[in-house]
Amino acid sequence: MSDDLRGIVLPAIYRHFTTPDMKERLRIIAWWGNSFEKWFQQETVFALEPKMQEMQKLKGHPWDYESWDIEYEYKGVKWDMAMRGEKPLFLQFKICIPCWGIPTKVKDGPNSLTDDIENVRKFTEGAAAALLFALEHKGAGMPLEEAGFPPPKVRSPEKIKLGKTWCAACEEDHQAWARIYCWANAR
Repeated sequence: MSDDLRGIVLPAIYRHFTTPDMKERLRIIAWWGNSFEKWFQQETVFALEPKMQEMQKLKGHPWDYESWDIEYEYKGVKWDMAMRGEKPLFLQFKICIPCWGIPTKVKDGPNSLTDDIENVRKFTEGAAAALLFALEHKGAGMPLEEAGFPPPKVRSPEKIKLGKTWCAACEEDHQAWARIYCWANAR
């Protein structure tokens, strides 16, 4: 896994989503029970923007501040975010609220998470990662390996504790948390 992914990108995203304001937004999102992938994509940009500006000032920075894109097609794959430069990084984003059901590779065949993980694993033109952002609670975790997915390279260091919130799928309150899972290529 890329040192930049492990040392810069994932910590910045994790810190961004652990702020009190963001935790409140995540509690509200849990009520919706709908996809919030585009929101996650945009918030990731806000999480990385200060890091990209900081790196621009440093000699030997890995990415070109002016050369990042959302919805970037490269080598036949549509990436959710591309950070180009000396050491490019390509990202895919997925979200899941397990109560609404999790994608299963074994039972249902390929799906978009499966495709993203496979595209990331075979990508050789730079560092690549698929990030899965999950809103979980007791009894509604992400049994990824049981569902037929390869184990993620990284799980967020700690659960992002959200406190008690309504789960639209269960139709009851739960102590909820968010977690980020990451699959990466070998670069």
